Amino acid sequence: MLEKKADGRWSFGGEAAVEAETSAVLEMLDAFVCARSRDALSDPEIGRLGRTLADFGLDPPETVVRLSAAGRTESFSIGRATPSADEVYARAEGVRGVFTVVATVRDVAMRPASHFRRRALFGCSAEDVTGLALRRGDAPPVKLVRTKGGWRLSAPADAPADGKTVGALVRRL
Repeated sequence: MLEKKADGRWSFGGEAAVEAETSAVLEMLDAFVCARSRDALSDPEIGRLGRTLADFGLDPPETVVRLSAAGRTESFSIGRATPSADEVYARAEGVRGVFTVVATVRDVAMRPASHFRRRALFGCSAEDVTGLALRRGDAPPVKLVRTKGGWRLSAPADAPADGKTVGALVRRL
């Protein structure tokens, strides 16, 4: 379960919570919140066609999504793909019938937990970094400092540094 903390960061894993990658969480939420139902069949129409919820992959469902916000929780089940494979069958909890939504909704819902794990080594953005020290083995550290004029090497010597190279390194961390 993904949960938004009071400080605005996302985490998952319950008691042994791990910080989640915000961009991955927001991408998933966009897929769910922006999804619109397309074609729909009421329960009587499903019966007239001689079909059951199992025929749509909804009994049991392939996955269930629950979104909680503003004190309420909404839940919907996602089933198998339509014959065209660009949509999937879905059913909202408490609403009779089946509808279709874009297959992206299922694809996002089926991502493994590892997809949402925060991968950054440090908890700040590249723009916030003002210094960096790198040490290999017993060698003296290479120190870089961000100044108003850009990045500078401050140790083992004082010299200008290539801002693009240092910026790319900091963004990868």
